[in-house]
Amino acid sequence: MEYRELLTGFAKACGLDGLTFDDEGVAVILADDISLSFMEVPEARRLVMFADVARTTPSGNCERLYKALLEAQHLGMATGGATFSISPEGKISLYRLDPLVDLDVEVLTKIVENFLDLIDRWRGIIAAYRPDEPPEEEEPREEEPLEQETLENFGFMRV
Repeated sequence: MEYRELLTGFAKACGLDGLTFDDEGVAVILADDISLSFMEVPEARRLVMFADVARTTPSGNCERLYKALLEAQHLGMATGGATFSISPEGKISLYRLDPLVDLDVEVLTKIVENFLDLIDRWRGIIAAYRPDEPPEEEEPREEEPLEQETLENFGFMRV
């Protein structure tokens, strides 16, 4: 499916009227308080989806926060394949790339729902971060494998 056709169909399916594209082909939707942007990388036939997780990083020492962000995106397991980035101004964003060939309106809807949930969860984590508090001691825990449905919702499949 083509980029504009996919996003127009997605907007219609979600009841979003008036989806527009700027001169560079970027479309933005507002979901709750999250401004979610979409753009196409035409030469790679990929959809890029991105949003701000925090407008600025907390003041003070953010080493533990940055470590948590990096650990979360290790192999994409706590970010659903998305990647964190930090702008020179300190804005923390999350983005993901998806092959357009793999997307239809139904699949994109599931991906967007999960992406918005992920952004909301990380906004809470970042808002609760206190740079001057010592890290909590954690008990070693055994990781539970992700359920197949969870993997599929993030566009992964178990092999």
